[in-house]
Amino acid sequence: MKSAFTIEIQNGGAYYALFYFLAFLTGLIILIIEGRKRKFPLVAWLLVITTSFLFFMVGTQFIKFSSEDWQRVWQFKALDHSPGRSVLGGILFAIPGLLLAKHFFKFRYNVMDAFAWALPVGMLIQRVGCLMAGCCYGTITSVPWSIQYGANSYAFNDHIHNNLIPATNTLSLPIHPVPLYEVAGCILILILLFRIKRYLIAPGNFFIASIGLYALVRFFTEFFRAISFGIHYQFELTKVHVTILIIIPILIILIVYRERALKKDKSYPVSISVSGRQGLIYFLFISLVFLFVSRWLSPLEVMTLNLVMLPALLFITWQVFKSLTVPKLRWATLGLMIGSMVMMSQTLTEKSSSDSLKYNTFSFGFSKGNYTNTYTHVIDDCNSNQRNFKQDYTMIGAGFSSFKKKGNNSSEFGVDAFGGTQKETWEDNPSHETTYQAFGAHGFYRTDAKWIGIGVGLTLGKNIRMADDREVNSFDKLSEGHYETPILPSASIRIGPRNILFGEYRFADAFPTASPAYQHQVYLGSGFGSKNGFALKIGAHGHIHSGSLVAITLPIHKLTVDSYFIVNGGHSANQYAISLKYHYNKK
Repeated sequence: MKSAFTIEIQNGGAYYALFYFLAFLTGLIILIIEGRKRKFPLVAWLLVITTSFLFFMVGTQFIKFSSEDWQRVWQFKALDHSPGRSVLGGILFAIPGLLLAKHFFKFRYNVMDAFAWALPVGMLIQRVGCLMAGCCYGTITSVPWSIQYGANSYAFNDHIHNNLIPATNTLSLPIHPVPLYEVAGCILILILLFRIKRYLIAPGNFFIASIGLYALVRFFTEFFRAISFGIHYQFELTKVHVTILIIIPILIILIVYRERALKKDKSYPVSISVSGRQGLIYFLFISLVFLFVSRWLSPLEVMTLNLVMLPALLFITWQVFKSLTVPKLRWATLGLMIGSMVMMSQTLTEKSSSDSLKYNTFSFGFSKGNYTNTYTHVIDDCNSNQRNFKQDYTMIGAGFSSFKKKGNNSSEFGVDAFGGTQKETWEDNPSHETTYQAFGAHGFYRTDAKWIGIGVGLTLGKNIRMADDREVNSFDKLSEGHYETPILPSASIRIGPRNILFGEYRFADAFPTASPAYQHQVYLGSGFGSKNGFALKIGAHGHIHSGSLVAITLPIHKLTVDSYFIVNGGHSANQYAISLKYHYNKK
């Protein structure tokens, strides 16, 4: 048998991470828009969203914990394997989290209906990532739309393990594209929600209908899954089937009862006003919950929640600032605070007679850190092998660059050289330790305008190793907690005016070097009105379970100090970097 469609999974993990992040980002945007339509208080609504996302992520994993897993949880220990994920478990946990936040901020039932659209849209996007990663694969089939996965995919390994194909094969047998079935099901859910919305009057019923429709889609696709959570019952029903058969009648009865019991003359106030102090107290509470459960979440989930919580923190800070200042003097107070930061960050004096500027820069940098990363070999949804690696590194670097600016446009090109020591130790066997010397050179080019900036580069060298959290496709690859490459491209992109508010993403772009820890960096930053390069950035450190990043660029006359460090690091993480840049030959 041969399928018309084949999928290789060399970059499956990266695709899964991308679509996972996009699913939550899209859901966040939809929920913010729905909140604005319903005129919810922004801070309270962002905290409700954050709570529901946190409980959803916890539920997707906790629902699949075994008794041994729960023993480790009660002992406050991280798991030594990946338990897998269940969307139904996520929904089950998200509802009490949503009700908790709704009760705290005194929202009424209609807050739940805002989530009705986010669920199917988020699942639609996420299932594309599942398709590319090869998880949630289907049973063997001969239908024309079947797919085949390449070597070392979950389906391929399962077919070899069950002696369905010889080890010399390069493709799995044709299977049902279960993720595509769910994509089609989510599109159908969106159409049905649009058609039935006018008939559901009772607040909350629209959200209940969305859950029920997704449960029906999940019930259908479960027949075509090769592996499933739980044991099988009679008539080829799984535990998921039985659970859904219990849930669906309850949801239908609940919708009918609430529609009939609705009093048309009863008003439903949206919420009371939320003070900055109230928002701050709740934010601290949910942050403590997040820190408590973060050791059982994946790095991708930690990074996603960090970015979701950041807007809420910014708006809470603004509300607290307003509560502590006199209204008539509020802008003057803010101006004095920003002005003080700008005055402290003055550097190269701007020419009044010309808007052009040229100079050369000599840079020297130092980075040091230690952290733990994890490699996981997933056998199936219920079984996996895992190893933690302790990474310890010290790097130094020096570089030269040339900078040119005219108006709002600037460009810079240069080259950096770096070298240092990296040490890797097995956490389960400390005597297994590997130390190696790394060195290389990095060339780069950056161009910046007011609203966007782009950079590209290339690193060449020896022992350039990236050590992050990864899923590998064989047990043998658990012997090393990194991958080595003699060539490593780099890239960066900035969107938004640097002196006001901007977002930035960097791939393997760090000084003195991105090796071994700084592969992905995502920032939200501001120059607080400064036009000389000052910036404060807060962001996430992708694919490593070691917390969030804070980066500061501080110009002082002909020097610029660049630094970034990890905050709220887990696994005894301690990482920082600092560099000095001397500007000369100014013209």
